[in-house]
Amino acid sequence: SQGEKTMSTQTTPVKTTAISIATLQTNTVVTPKSMRTLADQIMPVITKSLPAQYQKSASRYAHALVNEMMKSPQLAEATALSLMGCMMQAATLGLEIGSALGHAYPVPRWDSKLNAKVASLQIGYKGFIALAGRSDKVASFDAHVVYEGDTFDIDLGSSPKVTHKPAMKGVRENPIGYYAVLK
Repeated sequence: SQGEKTMSTQTTPVKTTAISIATLQTNTVVTPKSMRTLADQIMPVITKSLPAQYQKSASRYAHALVNEMMKSPQLAEATALSLMGCMMQAATLGLEIGSALGHAYPVPRWDSKLNAKVASLQIGYKGFIALAGRSDKVASFDAHVVYEGDTFDIDLGSSPKVTHKPAMKGVRENPIGYYAVLK
């Protein structure tokens, strides 16, 4: 029946290689090449969503997303709408997608309601630093790794203080924690 057909379409990912933005379904999965085509179709929307200083580089977001899809087979299995959502979110925030700058990463996750993989944008610590750096309320932002053998102390309370003295001898290879200081 018609209802069963619709239900089947909603719960089973639809794999396609050629598609237009007008016929895109919630659970459509596309190839990296088709993702580039879809991105080109919505480029005017992406461009308008960007801060003025990033508008000339709108196509870079689509290119970066396609590169990430080619590097990660699991990401390539995510729905097209979720991938485009990641691209739009990164573009709106002015964060680069992928490992080159470490700003933001599209991460595939299983969505049991859609019965499909969806991508969500995970902002990396370097992305948070970039966002904080654009704020007039943040004077400085430092993030560091604490390695085994480092001296590390935190004082909480009305006058919080972090003391971190990296070990100067030996190889610093076993991270035991991470911290950030925002002023």
